[in-house]
Amino acid sequence: MRNAVKRIAIKAVMIRAMEIIGPTKRSARLKRKIYRFGRDEIDLDGTLEKIIGKKEYQMEDIIVETREIKKLSCALVVDTSFSMAGEKLAVAAVGAAVLALKLKDDNYSLVTFDTEARLLKAMDKRKRVDLIIGDLLETAAAGHTNMQDGLRIGLNELEKVKTRDRLGVVITDGECTRGYYPEMVAAKYPRLYVIMVEGPVQNPEFCMKLATLGKGKMYRVKDFNEVPRILYKLLSEVA
Repeated sequence: MRNAVKRIAIKAVMIRAMEIIGPTKRSARLKRKIYRFGRDEIDLDGTLEKIIGKKEYQMEDIIVETREIKKLSCALVVDTSFSMAGEKLAVAAVGAAVLALKLKDDNYSLVTFDTEARLLKAMDKRKRVDLIIGDLLETAAAGHTNMQDGLRIGLNELEKVKTRDRLGVVITDGECTRGYYPEMVAAKYPRLYVIMVEGPVQNPEFCMKLATLGKGKMYRVKDFNEVPRILYKLLSEVA
């Protein structure tokens, strides 16, 4: 019975995540390269700049424009302390699924934290989306809030890759009851975004401070159900 319920829950999370994402088209950078037979379109302006004034020109003088998909590495750090129990954890699983589906061809990691932090999916390892969701759904939301430890593991994961665009995203209410200096870790991130969920326990000033130190942005949501869509919007803006 437990396994059957788990399968239904995972399927529901996947459906919700796919509804949020819909058809995706990744942004691409234009990059100039030397012409190789049969590859891409010739960049006339770039080529003319190379050959103007020359009596003869070589193959290397012909320039083409190629479109390269922007690669992204993201560490998602999720607060699973007692204040995040129940439906909030299920919604966080939808957010994790959005991340996994959006960045299926990129590098990403998933970290949870309460009294201590745990790595559910490593940056340099492949893992099926349904297994990631299942692991997160089985996480017991309890204990204290050690955001420092969660951010530390997320940063360690980002340091494994050399991708140009690297960022961390933390989902939390901003209250720390363990690991009292997360701002020291936040300042080391290439970019850090904070999705703060409003509620009886919240600390918007501290969340804004973390985002500022991390050269990122804070997103403030009134309803936890907004989190997956906000995460998708964030990833779409940077990816």
